[in-house]
Amino acid sequence: ENLKKLMEIYEMLGGEEDIVNPSNELIKEGQILKLAARNTSSMERYLFLFNNMLLYCVPKFSLVGQRFTVRTRVGVQGMKVLETSNEDYPHTFQVSGKERTLELQA
Repeated sequence: ENLKKLMEIYEMLGGEEDIVNPSNELIKEGQILKLAARNTSSMERYLFLFNNMLLYCVPKFSLVGQRFTVRTRVGVQGMKVLETSNEDYPHTFQVSGKERTLELQA
């Protein structure tokens, strides 16, 4: 069942390498908003959280095949999640990894 789900994600991501691996376990997936650093707009994004990595994806407007493009891959080891306080945007938090820091809104 786990491998079947990994195959589905592999196809949604257009063949992203090393997704289909028996050691990978999907923990959670879903839509999220990314806060733009330069202005106050927010953009729709999609996250896949695995036991070893977080995939930060951008939706593609495609009815078949690839539905997302992986923008950033953050390793879970050393990753930090911090709640941030922003009066204009409630429920915001930062995800920091070696690769990048993302400010997101749930």
